Amino acid sequence: MPSLRLGDRVVSAEAIVFDKDGVLEEFQSFWGAVTELRAEGLGFPPGGEDHAELCALLGYPAGRVDPDGPLVLATAAESAVLATGYLYRKHGVAWPEGRSRVARAFAEAFARVPPAALRACPDVLPALAALRAAGWRLGVATTDSVGHARETFRALGLDAYIEAVAGGDEVARGKPDPEMYHRACERLGVRPEATVVVGDGINDLLMGRNAGCAATIGVLSGVSDRAALEPAADCILGGVRELPALAT
Repeated sequence: MPSLRLGDRVVSAEAIVFDKDGVLEEFQSFWGAVTELRAEGLGFPPGGEDHAELCALLGYPAGRVDPDGPLVLATAAESAVLATGYLYRKHGVAWPEGRSRVARAFAEAFARVPPAALRACPDVLPALAALRAAGWRLGVATTDSVGHARETFRALGLDAYIEAVAGGDEVARGKPDPEMYHRACERLGVRPEATVVVGDGINDLLMGRNAGCAATIGVLSGVSDRAALEPAADCILGGVRELPALAT
């Protein structure tokens, strides 16, 4: 069974379950662009008051990611409800019509994102290859949908290493509830206590702890700083690129 040295502790486990955004994929470059395009697709061009207000409501105020906001923590369905509510409350759009507009704008935004906005976090590909070679099984638990996560992994060349994905579109309760983590473990065929979680947000780590994982590793490549991760992290790294060096 592979193992990791986390400070003065050696953790033996079978699998690593990663968050996606901010861990494997750079967060702001992609999701910032998606949020701006969603607002634009609803008829609110950049520079306008509605554009700024809706982006802020969706968790992207003034061109920055709010680590405690819906862009980081909400599912796509929850964000769609926020946008539909904005159309209803601010512009008097009837709920069924607003819901249809939001569904269309949210879907079209993905197709309009500049290709350069989608990129892996530094040195993720060789890190995943090294972890697989060391015997680790690799999965993902992400607030994103399973379908879009899989598309992202194919585009970034990570799909050869990720065996299982659990998404926010499949669960009734999001992070830090362990439901998503349990689903990822089931698809990997491993017990939660035989896994390690790697995330860039406190809710990723709390999800792992709530599921009974063997260890939690925070990374600083995403939306949270060290102080935010420390309460639930057994170890904090700059990014996934540093993980293979801990393998024993």
